[in-house]
Amino acid sequence: MCTQSRLIKIRAISIFIIDLEVSPHEAYLLLHSGISSIKSISTLNPYNLHKKIARLQRNLNLNNTTKIDLAVLKGWILKAKKKV
Repeated sequence: MCTQSRLIKIRAISIFIIDLEVSPHEAYLLLHSGISSIKSISTLNPYNLHKKIARLQRNLNLNNTTKIDLAVLKGWILKAKKKV
């Protein structure tokens, strides 16, 4: 059975995938980095967003297989600002 909190997370991930045109892996990184909506992405700058994602990857001991640089993050932020 799927709980309400899981449905909310699934919805947020699907919004990231559709509106920001990111991969599912990147959408999960955004969500688990503390970014819960398009509006919250639009208020950040690329450097702060990169710090949040890097902190999550360090805490989980993930290999940095996805190269998310500041230019990509800036593109996500610009797309989020257009959607808000």
